[in-house]
Amino acid sequence: VDDYDEYSGVLEEESLLDLARHRYHELILNYHYRSKYEELIAFSNYAFYNGKLHVCPNPHLTSNRPIERIKVNGRWVNRQNEVEASEIITLLKKIFMERKNESIGIITFNSNQKELILDKIERECLYDPDFYQAINLEKLRDAQEQLFVKNIENVQGDERDIIIFSIGYAPNENNRIVRQFGWLNSEGGENRLNVAISRAKQKIYVVTSIEPFELQVSDLRNHGPKLLRDYLEYVKAISENDTISSQKILYRLNEYSKVDINEEKKSDFENSVYEEFINLGFEVDKNVGTGLHKISLALKRKDTNNYLIGLELDRNHTSSIKERDYHRQKYLENNGWIIHRIWGSDWWRNKQVEIEKVLSIINKI
Repeated sequence: VDDYDEYSGVLEEESLLDLARHRYHELILNYHYRSKYEELIAFSNYAFYNGKLHVCPNPHLTSNRPIERIKVNGRWVNRQNEVEASEIITLLKKIFMERKNESIGIITFNSNQKELILDKIERECLYDPDFYQAINLEKLRDAQEQLFVKNIENVQGDERDIIIFSIGYAPNENNRIVRQFGWLNSEGGENRLNVAISRAKQKIYVVTSIEPFELQVSDLRNHGPKLLRDYLEYVKAISENDTISSQKILYRLNEYSKVDINEEKKSDFENSVYEEFINLGFEVDKNVGTGLHKISLALKRKDTNNYLIGLELDRNHTSSIKERDYHRQKYLENNGWIIHRIWGSDWWRNKQVEIEKVLSIINKI
């Protein structure tokens, strides 16, 4: 075990095997691999894992939104939302026409809405031959790739490239939003929400009939409905490319995220590296990512969408930090980043040498 002094207190109470398991979990299992875009897992990361999951920032900036909100004017009648179900059929047709073989899953918040969507799929197959063919082709895919329509209680273990949500909740015939959240308002209901919103690998569509503020849930005892409202706020912010609002929503979700996104204090070391590369004509973004484990600086050329390199800035050389950083760097590189680490002592000893190292890597790209 590295750094015996750091763990000597633990060793008195735990076996080396237990400690090894702890270190494995700490270094490996906290890395998230399912989602292609960090926005797809960021809400779960903060709401359920205290922001401690290592989530890879996007190395390629894109105008495609990983979460897209579709607002409709549905009504909640007999625990069903007819308008949302019809919108999902329209969306399915669009995806079938445009996709590159991505798998699809549809998740509803109750069984009534699930059955309504399944009925609409069957009826549409009677009138649209192309849609009928697409649905039949879905049945020929491997089981883990086939289109599914499930209510939120039954999606544990499932994952698909594209996930479509039908929120369902809407004003009823009397223009009232009735607070009947079922399982969501039960003890532990928020855990099923977590499972559902973390199923997507590439894209989430949220079909909804309400604005987040319309869910009046602050007086409810259980946490599930409150997190649903928070999630709908987050979905709206991401769908509208409102990065500041989405970050604020994430940071307010748990007490461990003591981050002020407007007045983040930077060390002299970080500011010095930032200024040097700005002066060399690069665009430099600070603290890239949504998790607590951000990339310190990311460089790109002006008017481009791809980061050239991510710079990790460290002041310490302890073996435990090196071990952590090794796994983190491998994780980032496996997800498309080029990462270079600059140590504070090396930077202050000779800035130009460190700058040349970075430029040499960039020139080889």
